[in-house]
Amino acid sequence: MEVDPMFGRRASQVMDRPSGEATACHHHPFEHAEDSCSRCAAVFCDDCLVRPFGPRRQSMCISCALIVAGVRR
Repeated sequence: MEVDPMFGRRASQVMDRPSGEATACHHHPFEHAEDSCSRCAAVFCDDCLVRPFGPRRQSMCISCALIVAGVRR
């Protein structure tokens, strides 16, 4: 697989976003946003996203995953 030289990830993992839309991670402004949280809809890098319900389910940011799990309210 081809590795993107700028981000160090496989080219297939880098999302294509329309121009003008934010592509920086909500928590890490210099990291490329990979996906958005299915609960809060903010965009995050791969390090900030988890899949609490399994690898084939939608991803969530760590904060929303903790809320859904009942750790924080």
